[in-house]
Amino acid sequence: MPGKPMSYERRRRWNGYLFVAPWLVGALFFFLIPLGQSILYSISELKLAPGGVDIKIVGFERYRYFFLEDIDGTTLLRDSLQEVGLQTLYVTILSVVVAVILNQRFRGRLFMRAVFFLPVIVTSGLVMSILRGDTTVQALVMEGGKTSTLVQSFQLQALLQQVLPMEILTRITGIVNNIFDFTWMSGVQILVLLAGLQTIPGTLKEAARIDGASGWEYFSFVTLPLLSPVLLLTVIYSVIDGLSDFGNDYQQKILLQATQSLNYSYSSALATIYLVVVLASVGLLFFLSRRLVFYMVD
Repeated sequence: MPGKPMSYERRRRWNGYLFVAPWLVGALFFFLIPLGQSILYSISELKLAPGGVDIKIVGFERYRYFFLEDIDGTTLLRDSLQEVGLQTLYVTILSVVVAVILNQRFRGRLFMRAVFFLPVIVTSGLVMSILRGDTTVQALVMEGGKTSTLVQSFQLQALLQQVLPMEILTRITGIVNNIFDFTWMSGVQILVLLAGLQTIPGTLKEAARIDGASGWEYFSFVTLPLLSPVLLLTVIYSVIDGLSDFGNDYQQKILLQATQSLNYSYSSALATIYLVVVLASVGLLFFLSRRLVFYMVD
């Protein structure tokens, strides 16, 4: 007697399980198991042995050392968080402006969309180092070719240093010097925001125009609220992207502890602290943005 055919809902459920199965396997073997080992190493004393590594549990001594004695480590962590926060602000503003422009009708807009998304395709640590003018990388790759610093604001600094305080001047010149980096890091955010803008019904703009709303009023009271869920997504993506950037000083400290000092336990403790900070940052963003995000209900 043939078995009972599987219902449509059950087939859909199993299709979902099969779809996420590769991710679950990858998360288990390439994230959860290494994470557990890293946490174990952070509370242990490691000694190399002929058969592998001897592990002796010593408690949370390395965490205590980081928070109470390692002034350099806590300073690097604070500076990294501050840098990522400012970077996220600049990238988000730039992404919104560019997405709004690319959402307009003009000749060549498909080409411009491809141009802004191109960095997502070609980006890599090596490519970015060459574009930024890293002489060491260029020497290795092109055997002593020219450097190519894309944006430098020496003239701007000389012009404004007579009228602006040094702190404000440093911030302005820092933004100008990093405008290429901000544009390079905005490809995914621009694409996501552009998709969000295209989901806003055109009838709303027509109704706002009939009511006499200006372009700025339409953007402030219609576009931004309807775009807020997508905007939250891009902010979270920018925060995680910035915190996971291998070039920040805190991650370099983690690497140096493991490769030069061979202090794997302290390196694991630093990495675990960083993971908690990243998770806390994302959770704080969700908590603070609950009342700012507007979800349109059909």
